[in-house]
Amino acid sequence: NVRPAIAVVTILAFLAAWNQYIWPLLILNELGTKTLAVGMQFFARNSDSTQLWGAMMATATLATIPPLTLYAFAQKRIISTFVTSGIKG
Repeated sequence: NVRPAIAVVTILAFLAAWNQYIWPLLILNELGTKTLAVGMQFFARNSDSTQLWGAMMATATLATIPPLTLYAFAQKRIISTFVTSGIKG
């Protein structure tokens, strides 16, 4: 009974860590060690006067692949958690 709930908590913890922005921005100084969210902001802010929309959209698309892959593998457990949490008594 606990497995689906643990799977959902794991997925939510992964997404919280994946989407962190402020903490990595504060502690990471080298460009090669920045997280993806900070790197995307750095790329958008430091490009020349023309925005490279194609490259930014490609990076954003690549950034969504790991969370979507995780969801695809854990979809059954997520749905079963929502189903069992709605049943009373």
